[in-house]
Amino acid sequence: MLDSGATGNFLDLTLSKSLGIPAMKKKIPEPVRAVDGSELSSGLITHQTPDLVLVCDNGHTESLTFDLIDTPLFGAILGVPWLQLHNPSIDWHKRNVTLNSPYCVHSCYPEAVDVVIPLSCGLTKTPEESEPSIPIPYQDYTDVFDEVKATTLPPHRSFDCRIDLIPGSDLPCSRIYALT
Repeated sequence: MLDSGATGNFLDLTLSKSLGIPAMKKKIPEPVRAVDGSELSSGLITHQTPDLVLVCDNGHTESLTFDLIDTPLFGAILGVPWLQLHNPSIDWHKRNVTLNSPYCVHSCYPEAVDVVIPLSCGLTKTPEESEPSIPIPYQDYTDVFDEVKATTLPPHRSFDCRIDLIPGSDLPCSRIYALT
């Protein structure tokens, strides 16, 4: 969705989880504000995506970072920063966006003069994005998900319980209990 009232580029939190897009903690959380300037009850924007590649039907690709918010009606919202950068011409009757600004002619489509995009685009992860997704509630504990650390045992502590094994003895035999 293009939104000339949105102060940033936003991606729905549920959509990002379903696509496996990792969430990164923002350095400075930002409030979500309504048109009248009041803060919305959804709280602060605390997470963002890494750079994602926006791919449109006509081959237009660009790298964008999205703030993650709860917006179930629209999966992705391109706001004022995107609109200012591309300065598109919009035909509301034909529902087309024409990228013919000097920026687009030079950066997006050096060979084309006018590029018309139907209002349908998609998101993909950048090729260098290979790390697995860690859900937002667990972002503070990323060290726990380190694969190298997972192969080692924790250090011994004074409160460890000792289990004495008798060499050569038989294991106890008992019936197997169902867990369900």
